[in-house]
Amino acid sequence: MSSSNEELRLDNLITLLRTVDTLRSLLRIGWIQRSVNRCEAEDVGSHILLTSYIGLVLCHEYRRLCMDKVNCDKVCTMCLIHDVQESLIGNIAGDVRRIIRDFKNIELRKLEELFKDFPQTILKNIGTYFLEYRESSSIEAILVRLSDKLATLLRAYYYAKRGLKDVLDLVRYYSNEVRNLLNYVRCSSFRDVLEKILSEIHREINRSCSS
Repeated sequence: MSSSNEELRLDNLITLLRTVDTLRSLLRIGWIQRSVNRCEAEDVGSHILLTSYIGLVLCHEYRRLCMDKVNCDKVCTMCLIHDVQESLIGNIAGDVRRIIRDFKNIELRKLEELFKDFPQTILKNIGTYFLEYRESSSIEAILVRLSDKLATLLRAYYYAKRGLKDVLDLVRYYSNEVRNLLNYVRCSSFRDVLEKILSEIHREINRSCSS
């Protein structure tokens, strides 16, 4: 990654404005596929924001329970950029992503394209954090992945509680995704907190389905 610019400029901020506007108008395709009305379907911008708030909360909870000096600034940055490339490539369904050759490198190239005119230090840090997140190579990256999966799980839970039964498969799928990620977390007290939340989600879903 390289950039000849060393100062933040107005056009950099305009790029961010346009990116956010695009993400706010880009619906997440998984909800549309499961019959969520377009007027109610979550957009990518809302998902990123929810993921970021969850990441902030999980990071501080991890610090409290595990006495670990995890970097919450890094967690929040990773949360904010984890899907930002979708402003250029769109929100692509998971089954389609799996058949697109070299999709992960496409995502990285689009991220670089988005920030190519920013100061070099910003470009470098964003690229480094994105790779760290994608490779799950730190506890911060694991927390961001947990935040991402939890954000989708909570949205599926919200839709299911409103009577949208087509999303129940995603409640099960993302619950399993969260549990799989918890296997990489050594702190048992933190794992226990999230396991309790998962159990409560499923208890509430079962209650709603039986009523």
